[in-house]
Amino acid sequence: MCSNADVQVPEFERLIDAPRWFASQTPAAGAVWFEGTELSYRQLDERADVLARALLASGVVRGDRVAVVSTARPEFLVAMLGIQRAGAVYVGINPGYTAREMHHVLTDSEPVLVLSLAMIAGQPADGVLGAVVAQVPSITACFRLDEGPATGLLRPHDELLTRAGDHGALPDVAPGEAAALVYTSGSTGT
Repeated sequence: MCSNADVQVPEFERLIDAPRWFASQTPAAGAVWFEGTELSYRQLDERADVLARALLASGVVRGDRVAVVSTARPEFLVAMLGIQRAGAVYVGINPGYTAREMHHVLTDSEPVLVLSLAMIAGQPADGVLGAVVAQVPSITACFRLDEGPATGLLRPHDELLTRAGDHGALPDVAPGEAAALVYTSGSTGT
């Protein structure tokens, strides 16, 4: 156990357990701050659960890979936690990757879904990601990670989240199950 004067913090076997524990102990405390936006531990925990249920209702199953094209921001953290809570494997895609690097990661990891910001490196995701996604047969759908209307490639984030009500309990994800697939500059072919 870790501790400070106020709280005894246990050691966690899984990353997905920490926000849930903090949400149960200090629900209103700030968990994430980004560009004037703050999420409490309760909000982070609830949003991750909603996304996990939405992914499961969309056909994602234990062990499936879900790619996320994002910078470090609240949506990224919610996505990573939600994917892992669904029993799926988070595949991070750096928005600064070249088309060749994105192609390598997506064809190698074979994700079933892609969650992406609408803008990637200052360009619409449709152009940057669209050509690559068309070459990866495992991808069944692409959704916006951020709020906003559909683009040519990305369906609205809200469309994905509305599916959450169609799915019940989250799976029990064991500590030894794969949680993330990480590609480094040496593994992207550069």
